[in-house]
Amino acid sequence: MTAPTGSRTAATSSSTRPARCGRPCPSRPAPWLITVEADGPWSLTPRPLPVFDPAVARATGVHQGRGGTTLTLVNPDPGRPAVLEYAIQSDSALFGHTVTMLDEYDDEDRFLSGADNGEQGRTLLFRKGEPEVRLRVDNAVDWSLRLLPAGQAPALTGPVQGVGSAVFRYDGPPALLGLRRTTSDDGPLSTRTVQARGKT
Repeated sequence: MTAPTGSRTAATSSSTRPARCGRPCPSRPAPWLITVEADGPWSLTPRPLPVFDPAVARATGVHQGRGGTTLTLVNPDPGRPAVLEYAIQSDSALFGHTVTMLDEYDDEDRFLSGADNGEQGRTLLFRKGEPEVRLRVDNAVDWSLRLLPAGQAPALTGPVQGVGSAVFRYDGPPALLGLRRTTSDDGPLSTRTVQARGKT
């Protein structure tokens, strides 16, 4: 949708109350009038807000949203850990997004952050085989969380390299893990092993 400089454009609506751009439009049903008022070039792009359906999320294992929220993830295989694949676009916060675990008393335990884990990757959830976990997403724009069975983690059969957080499956004999940086920076770097039955 384009219009000459200084003009106004609107979507047909029976409402007389305009919704200005530059912030999310109200969640009340469309149609809405949208005005553009400018003294120079501009562009306008509608971005539909994700509609969160808990039933679909449980069935597919995919949770999506925009902005901060608190959600409950149900373990697809209680008693065992699961792989959590995440893609979280951070807002302008200094250290990027944060994902926090909440217990029954709302006590917090930091789980992921943009500074430590990057904006996309994989990690383990339900590390003790918990039936469900409550997470709070903060300082995020668009985000997506996808649960996968632990068996879908790629097998570690030799040297690998990557960026950000990752999960591998090891089915071989006892071995030592050698982890090192491939760059000169000194950011966080660690590894841990979790048994398939959910014991660290």
